[in-house]
Amino acid sequence: MKGTFGNYSEERSVKFQNTVSPAEEIMGEIVMQILKKGQAITKRSICLHIILNLETTTDPAVKAHLNDLLGLIFSKKPD
Repeated sequence: MKGTFGNYSEERSVKFQNTVSPAEEIMGEIVMQILKKGQAITKRSICLHIILNLETTTDPAVKAHLNDLLGLIFSKKPD
């Protein structure tokens, strides 16, 4: 899995591989992007950033992680 997303890199992923998944790392980067813009962290703002990044990235591994994140956001958990 080679490629970048913001400050995401394979090297950072390896460093945290026992504690943070690549999808979680990307979610953290998305949250940081939103905060740097002075926007509120909402489901809508996160989804919009994920979709924007899905449209602009060419790395298949990053696209897969972004799709996984969308799936997590919209999946229903049993009560």
